Amino acid sequence: FTGGVVVRFLPSKKITPTASLMYGYNASIIVFNSPYNNKTYAGPSIGFGLENKSRQNSKNAFHAKLIIPFRSKEFENDLAKLKNNSNVKILSQPLPILISMGYHFGFKK
Repeated sequence: FTGGVVVRFLPSKKITPTASLMYGYNASIIVFNSPYNNKTYAGPSIGFGLENKSRQNSKNAFHAKLIIPFRSKEFENDLAKLKNNSNVKILSQPLPILISMGYHFGFKK
């Protein structure tokens, strides 16, 4: 789970810049066919994005955001140990910046 706050700058405009601050799960390690305990790691993340409001209903909006996760030292250490383990093949590594896209449905009163 992740929780946080979003600040909308110029909320009355059709294109609204946003900033967010979140805390929660932002990394995990999964090792298939191994006794290694798979783990999920929590930490803060910040995001910057834009909302593009619908012309028909200004409560509806497409939202795109770049998210920068600050991953824990524990995650970095565990990942480094796995990279140095010749019995483990790393299939993918976490990206330093994430992209989030979504659509917000609002209801007219």
